[in-house]
Amino acid sequence: MSNEQTALLSSGSNKNGNNGADHPRLSSGSDVESTGVRSSQGKRPPRRTMRKTMLKFLEEMEMESAMEAVSVTTLPLVFAVLVVSSLSFNFGYNISVMNSSEPYAFPGHTTSMWSLAVAAFCVGGPFGAVLAGKWADKMGRKKTASLTAWFYVVGGLAQTFAPTLSVVIVARTIVGLGCGMSTVLVPIYLGELAPPRFRGAIGTMAQFSFVFGILFADVVAFRLANETQWRYMFLLISALGVFHLLLNTFLLESPRWLLGRDPSSDDARVIIRKLRGFENDGQVETEVRQYAGAPRKISRMSITIDDITETTPTAELFAD
Repeated sequence: MSNEQTALLSSGSNKNGNNGADHPRLSSGSDVESTGVRSSQGKRPPRRTMRKTMLKFLEEMEMESAMEAVSVTTLPLVFAVLVVSSLSFNFGYNISVMNSSEPYAFPGHTTSMWSLAVAAFCVGGPFGAVLAGKWADKMGRKKTASLTAWFYVVGGLAQTFAPTLSVVIVARTIVGLGCGMSTVLVPIYLGELAPPRFRGAIGTMAQFSFVFGILFADVVAFRLANETQWRYMFLLISALGVFHLLLNTFLLESPRWLLGRDPSSDDARVIIRKLRGFENDGQVETEVRQYAGAPRKISRMSITIDDITETTPTAELFAD
């Protein structure tokens, strides 16, 4: 074998031996399979991209911590929570009001008719829940709360002046619409208004006011559950609805709903300043970014922390 043939064979074996190492696609393939981290094209994102993603995630966490530190309980926030919680309170009141009035309302009624009057409440509930979601997105939380109160007013008046138990059945269906709307609207509104620091406490107000409404109906029954005053128990349903309508005028719209319709909304920024008690525009804009980024924070995180730390050294993550 000549020297030229020997050199050619030696060169070919070196090329074959280093073929996987010299080919970037092949050398990175094992890494892609071992880490399981892929971009939208099916390849593992570059380490620089993962580092930026990690830093952005840490900045968002730091932003949330800073917002929690400056969160204060303001009068507009307390007012909004109490006013909208009155809808859940009325819901709870309607759960229990029929129990104590049954021995005195419409003497001679059958058990079947009274059962229909109680069950009619549940017929309107699912329809009210569906309507609340659609109306809240279309008209806003404030106007939907006002419509919910109107169902209480109309249904309560119909029950109060009902000449027969059949009218009470229809009235209970109308009240059920309002109660179904309350179950959807109140938690949404409270969650969108509550600052991160008090979100858990404010979120429980929907359930607390509901249970307190049940208790209130039982307490009122000690005074009004008799042959001559039982209709006043139904009248309180409308009274609670009117109470909400009077205060609804001063209720603040949800800033998240406003920003969802118009990210540059000045009204949303004014409301945020009132709710949070911020003193400068920088704090307001930080809160606006929180509202705007919350729905996309998790859905757009294609790379997890574990994926980043497994494939990228810690020193490189925080390198300049």
